[in-house]
Amino acid sequence: RVGYRQTSEGKFAEALNSFRDILLQIPLLVLQNPQEEQDIYTLINICYNYIMALRCEIARRQNQVFYTPFKESFPLIILK
Repeated sequence: RVGYRQTSEGKFAEALNSFRDILLQIPLLVLQNPQEEQDIYTLINICYNYIMALRCEIARRQNQVFYTPFKESFPLIILK
């Protein structure tokens, strides 16, 4: 939720760190059932796509250009 809020507030560098922190904590989780495993895979996908979008936006603001493929399940996000 913090990453979503930071993204909405335009704090892209902070949001990028929040989503990276989530990914770094995932290997430490102990899962109890297959549903939790599926939820973690979904979370990984969301974090990955937000990280890619935030990197693109930060680069755009710094007038840098690079290509990053997004996974096909990434929801449309318009960054202003």
